[in-house]
Amino acid sequence: MGISISNLFSYYDVVLSLVVGGLFILLFSIGLFTLKSGSNIINKEHDEELFKQPPLREKKQCERHIAEIHDEELFKQPPPEEDCPICFIQIPSLGTGRTYMTCCGKGICNGCLFAPVYDDQGNKVNNHRCPFCRTPPPKTDEEIINRLTKRVEAGDAEAMYSLGNWYHTGMYDFPQDHTKALELFHRAAKLGHANAYFYIGWAYQFSKGVERDEKKAQHYVELAAIGGSEETRYYLGVGEKMKGNMDRALKHFMIAAKTGHRESVEEIRELYSNRQQLKKITQTHYNCIKSTWMELRVNRGIKLLQFMEASCIVTISAIIAYSFSHRVRFSIGGEPQLCKMHTRFV
Repeated sequence: MGISISNLFSYYDVVLSLVVGGLFILLFSIGLFTLKSGSNIINKEHDEELFKQPPLREKKQCERHIAEIHDEELFKQPPPEEDCPICFIQIPSLGTGRTYMTCCGKGICNGCLFAPVYDDQGNKVNNHRCPFCRTPPPKTDEEIINRLTKRVEAGDAEAMYSLGNWYHTGMYDFPQDHTKALELFHRAAKLGHANAYFYIGWAYQFSKGVERDEKKAQHYVELAAIGGSEETRYYLGVGEKMKGNMDRALKHFMIAAKTGHRESVEEIRELYSNRQQLKKITQTHYNCIKSTWMELRVNRGIKLLQFMEASCIVTISAIIAYSFSHRVRFSIGGEPQLCKMHTRFV
């Protein structure tokens, strides 16, 4: 019994088909593995590029830019006070120049509050009524508390701040409750009361009602200074002076002195009368100007190098294009032929 030629070829065809199929499956598997490995490598490189730490120079530039934005916000002039509702002159920033009336919730300058009152015949009248709403002054502590409580319910920021101070100090037989005081200070601060921010920072600094947190304390104290609290501005200036930052201290004192803060004026006089401290201030300003000038020179140098690099690339590209355009010329039939002049460079 022999195997015919046709059966033999059929057997070889089956074997060849299996071998080719196996090779195809093997190559397909290798391709998938290579593709998956390549995608993993690409993803890994992408993640490394995405999450890598920025260069030290860029990090320092970012930190410096953030500090500049923070200082610009910190040392800008505070918003002006509102006008007195009686004389329409701007109310003094210092607390000694104005009085809060619990009857109507108005802040009145002390000039209008203590101004003499005369009747229609020119006789002086002993009148202690509110100059705005003409309400008689409270006679008992209970009446004062009732008036202030009504102002708090009406959403008055100054009333919230005053009631918070009563809980903070225990005035008018209030229980000393720092947690309740801090809650009222937060409500007043949200409505724009600058001094409330200072007491919130004080609470975080000395852990009164909250855990001690120096960063939050510094943050709220700076918010109080930005909002226009001259006492807070003075304390910030004193703190910078103790650290040796005379230029920053002078900025704080200057802003507080514009509102009439006497201690800040004395600090400015002392800074300028002391030659050593004045030298520190001058040297600090000189270093600031010098660093700014050096940064401008470095940036200009970098831009010049980038321009030279781009010019070199364009020049080299033009030379290569010129060489190829003269090395290959086209005949009338359209077939490219080497130019005899430039055959030696091929």
